[in-house]
Amino acid sequence: TFRLPLPIPGVPMFVVTGEPSFAREVLTDPLTVKPKTYQDFEPQGFGTIFTRNGSYWHARRKGISSAFSSSHVKRMNQVV
Repeated sequence: TFRLPLPIPGVPMFVVTGEPSFAREVLTDPLTVKPKTYQDFEPQGFGTIFTRNGSYWHARRKGISSAFSSSHVKRMNQVV
């Protein structure tokens, strides 16, 4: 986990982490200022499979899990 200050006026510092527990804590904290890219996933503030957790996420993850299978991801890497 590290802080990344950006030299752009009006843009706050970013925090970068590879620790799932810390990421979960930050992303579920209502006082955390989320970046615009995160907010784009929540157009009406209801949340999506990318921004929700718990039973909402669990019920929908099977529907998209095949898109993230290792064979599919390897095949898509060849396209890019």
